Amino acid sequence: MRIGTIRGAPSDRVLTREIKAAEIVHIPLSPTIAVDAADLLRSGKTNVFGADSGIGYPAPEVLTGARIVPGAFGTVLVAAALPKGRSPAAQAPLATLVDDAKQTGVVQKATDAKGLKGVNVVTK
Repeated sequence: MRIGTIRGAPSDRVLTREIKAAEIVHIPLSPTIAVDAADLLRSGKTNVFGADSGIGYPAPEVLTGARIVPGAFGTVLVAAALPKGRSPAAQAPLATLVDDAKQTGVVQKATDAKGLKGVNVVTK
């Protein structure tokens, strides 16, 4: 079994750490990554391709017969940060802004507007 993934991506770190009975095939991140992933599968260089939903969902659009396997083998958390040296008092307004954006649906609307699939916005 050969599993393709993007070198250095969160999915690469999870797969490299957890998979012991398969070969991990690394490819570089590129603007054509969905096509590159589909080419790996089409050529038989890999049996499956593991990536985040931003890559995983577009790949079957360029590879007839490919499909997304339900479920997840890892979760990527996204955070907001302040520059070093910024006042600790700035943390509370940033936390409020991020929480409000999630609670009011702004984050979900942006996700939907970009056509991203497989993204779960945690609102609590």
